[in-house]
Amino acid sequence: MRTLLLCLLAASLFVLPRTASVAAPNGAVTVLDAMLVHEKRKRTYRLLVPSGHDKSSAVPLVLALHGGGGTATQLHGSTRGQFDREAATRGWIVAFPQGVAKGWNDGRPLVSRRDQQRKGVDDVAFLGALIDHLHTTHGIDRSRVFSTGISNGGFMSFRLGLELSSKIAAIAPVTANLAKVHDGKKPSKPVGLLVINGTKDPLVPYAGGHVKVLGTKRGAIFSTDETMKRWAAFNGCAAKPTTTAMPNKAPLDGARPYRVVWPACTTKARVGLIRIEGGGHTWPGGKRNLPRLIVGALCRDFDAATEIFAFFAKHQRTPEAPKPVAAPDPLLARVDAWLRTTIEARVKQPRASLSGIVVWTRRELTEELFTAMATWSVISPRTPDAARVAWATRGRAGWLEAGYGSGSFIVKPVGPRPPGTDRRRRTELEKEGVRFPKPPTRDAWWAQTLPQDRMLWTLAYVVENSGLFQIDGKPVLSMCATCKGTGFQEATLHDGSKAKYLCTRCGGLGKDATVRFR
Repeated sequence: MRTLLLCLLAASLFVLPRTASVAAPNGAVTVLDAMLVHEKRKRTYRLLVPSGHDKSSAVPLVLALHGGGGTATQLHGSTRGQFDREAATRGWIVAFPQGVAKGWNDGRPLVSRRDQQRKGVDDVAFLGALIDHLHTTHGIDRSRVFSTGISNGGFMSFRLGLELSSKIAAIAPVTANLAKVHDGKKPSKPVGLLVINGTKDPLVPYAGGHVKVLGTKRGAIFSTDETMKRWAAFNGCAAKPTTTAMPNKAPLDGARPYRVVWPACTTKARVGLIRIEGGGHTWPGGKRNLPRLIVGALCRDFDAATEIFAFFAKHQRTPEAPKPVAAPDPLLARVDAWLRTTIEARVKQPRASLSGIVVWTRRELTEELFTAMATWSVISPRTPDAARVAWATRGRAGWLEAGYGSGSFIVKPVGPRPPGTDRRRRTELEKEGVRFPKPPTRDAWWAQTLPQDRMLWTLAYVVENSGLFQIDGKPVLSMCATCKGTGFQEATLHDGSKAKYLCTRCGGLGKDATVRFR
């Protein structure tokens, strides 16, 4: 009997049959099932996208994290369409990521054999990468990113609020408190908090202590009151909250909700609690998946997602103040103009070829650049020979830093990259079932591209191979984050789905790059 109950409980946090619909209309939202490779692990997620959404219109993103033993699709289905309705009504995007081994590494001890499968998994980094990815693919508003979740997903939301406050504006954990393993941590930026907890939760005690599943301890936690007190201090809120009763629409459910609000916060991040007297380990307004004897009472007086989205709508992360921009360096501008003119002239030669450009870049361009910089420089060294000596003495990064300070030179390559020589990563992906289109030969590729594309690629080649520049990555889609390649083609995965923007050189994801003189 105990084994049976353990199996039921592991599957309880919103268990429904796995849906097979992908990109199928669902009312006013479209449901998409997708995958993101992070830390060499395939991570899946479900996405609710309002019909007619255009990535050029920035909209808020809500991360909805399933509980331990559950799945993304189960959480989506078990809330009786609450997330679909809110996404459609507000025009927001909702992501249901899937945890490893049906759970999240929220910082508490990894107790069970299944938990051990998450050892070393950095879910904070994964969810941060997912936010960046969805900004690229769907144009989400970076200043309005939120996280909610139940049980293990609620504990993970707390961890995101503490460790990812640079990207998260507010969190709304359900049936979860602040874990004691995070004692001493605080968000680096204000993060709004709404907690929805039941006072009779048999798994996550409202009064604190240890999370317990059929007698097994799953980590020490603070009480709900202490959790709220600490977060109110984080956000500079007044010490005494106000409490009002919410409508008791379902008097026979054995649960009664009360709204607790901390007023007068010195930051714009609010703090609130919905305390459900008699409530259990359940999602308010959702489906009951286990008997009341195991998880307690299910509150039907309100829908959790309605309250959560209304709370999130009051929050927006304050963007960081722009850093002061240094006055343009006239010498740097001259180098920039010279480099573009020289490369453009070389690319437009009647008999230019990719092979010839590669040889010229490696053998001649650095020498020409030394000569040009030495001629224009207002500081020593003033000759190409002196430049080479300084280069060798200070290292490849030192001389230009001394000569040009913090000026920047930006390259945004367009068009596909010619076939590369580094096949290691590509071979690994091909073994995993990724099929790449057969690339043309290097000179054939060169012959069929436009002169402007050739010039931009050559600039990128100089950046990558001359050693004169350093690259500061920014998460957009033109330069590979793995090998700094500059072109991408659509590849077909073994399951027939499309993976866009796969680098033709190593299979990595794309990034734009701000290229600065070293």
